[in-house]
Amino acid sequence: MKRIPCALTVTGRQKRPDGLDEQVFEVSGAWSAQDDVIYLVYDEPEGAHVTLKFTPQRAVMLRSGAARMEFVPGRETACAYATAAGVLPLEIRTTAIRCRFSEAGGSARLRYLLMQRGGVISENEVHIRARTVE
Repeated sequence: MKRIPCALTVTGRQKRPDGLDEQVFEVSGAWSAQDDVIYLVYDEPEGAHVTLKFTPQRAVMLRSGAARMEFVPGRETACAYATAAGVLPLEIRTTAIRCRFSEAGGSARLRYLLMQRGGVISENEVHIRARTVE
């Protein structure tokens, strides 16, 4: 599986009852494909290493030292998110997954509700645009 270097623009939106938060950052990363699976890897500005795995039916996000989040449209999945104050048990209800890549790059999008004990904490969207670099 060949890793293809790319420039990534990552946009994260989080809508909570107290307002909307948006984060945008640009980082270097890589993507690769094997069969029907797309992998994206990058390091966030705060230092967390992120690996995203997209299949036609689901996505998995691994954040070093923090969480393993599984996104399956139409299903709730459990997540234990590590914070400085301790581990926070959460649920994820995925509303949409999209991932399209070619030799020039591509984009991926996750939309989901972050929940705790059945109540919605926030509506979230992560959009990643990748441009292959030589």
